[in-house]
Amino acid sequence: MRRIVELISQRVPSSDEFRSAFEALAKGEADLGNIVVMLVGSTSYENVRRAMRDLEWLAGLSPDLAILLMTGLYAVAEGLFAHDVCDSIELWLENEGTSALVGPIRAQCERGAIATSKAVEWSDMIARNGRRTIKES
Repeated sequence: MRRIVELISQRVPSSDEFRSAFEALAKGEADLGNIVVMLVGSTSYENVRRAMRDLEWLAGLSPDLAILLMTGLYAVAEGLFAHDVCDSIELWLENEGTSALVGPIRAQCERGAIATSKAVEWSDMIARNGRRTIKES
């Protein structure tokens, strides 16, 4: 997963690798928390904001992967009281979250990477919105 972090940080498009990363996270074969730690680096507000900007870039190429990684970033941002980042993540989930995210969110919750209360809240939000696939541009 280090390669995925490098691609995201350097903003290198790689749809095949992004797809593979999403599938590994969706199956619970990769640890969301470890990826977020690599993406953020040392924990600071500036690094969390930079990681969020990188994930917003990624959302243009691989929205489900980007939003799933944002769910992992949420706990770090919350711990730093970075409410602007937390609010942005929830807006991404509400406006762009698809049913393809529900299983991966639950899988990462089972691994302990996402708090149970947030996993339930986000899964319910996605289900209420009824978006099955990513909006086509």
